[in-house]
Amino acid sequence: MKIPLIPCKLLKFLFITLLFLPVVSRADDKTLTCATNLAETLKDVPYGSKKDQIDCDRFVAKVVECRLNHPLSNDVRQAILMSYNWDSNTVETLAKEGTDPRIGGVQYALTRVSNEGKTISPADAKPGDLLQYWMPHTNGVWFGHSAVIVSMKGTRATILSASETLKKIGIGPDPINLSGNNRHVFIVRLGD
Repeated sequence: MKIPLIPCKLLKFLFITLLFLPVVSRADDKTLTCATNLAETLKDVPYGSKKDQIDCDRFVAKVVECRLNHPLSNDVRQAILMSYNWDSNTVETLAKEGTDPRIGGVQYALTRVSNEGKTISPADAKPGDLLQYWMPHTNGVWFGHSAVIVSMKGTRATILSASETLKKIGIGPDPINLSGNNRHVFIVRLGD
């Protein structure tokens, strides 16, 4: 069988075209698998901060442990849980300002405390990324939430987390807009 030769100009064109095509990021299937498996395992655990309950930060910590395949150090766990003995006024002030890196929760933990993750901009977020965000309620009081991104459409993320609204672990009913002036968004991606 004779293999046809491809003209040199065509090969050069194909090489240059492939070289400059935008790189499309794939989902982090390992993190998504950990998150969905944990959501199934913990589906009957109610939302809360007591020992027999689960909140958003503790769910994300469990996802990170699963994904990294090792227990978290006390420092990393403290950073994910943002366990700094802050009172509610301090949390409110820090959330509004958005300048203390510790309010980045899981992002701070995995990029500054353990160096096991990479900071991701909202425009580059993809499924499997871990998220900590802060924004005001309609009454102006700021609140925070951490989650795993399960899908993206533009800058809107559908998230999986332990949720006070759902009273359990589940996918949030409304996608979260990752960009805007009235929010602080911290995203981290785990690497191999």
